[in-house]
Amino acid sequence: PRELDILALLGQRMRIREIAETLERSQKTIERHREAIGQKLGAADRAELIQIAQRAGLRVEDAQLKRVHFEQ
Repeated sequence: PRELDILALLGQRMRIREIAETLERSQKTIERHREAIGQKLGAADRAELIQIAQRAGLRVEDAQLKRVHFEQ
């Protein structure tokens, strides 16, 4: 959920400092999350993450949605 929060806030073009203040975390913590998100999504930089979040229509509220796992 935290990574979704960060991705959504990046999609709103917030800077790392602003995200850190909003989520009450350190800038270093936010940067580590951003790097992890980039690796998972294959995004080379912040600009690509912004595009991904915007194309997906990701909102901060989406991070709070319940995840459903299906078992086979």
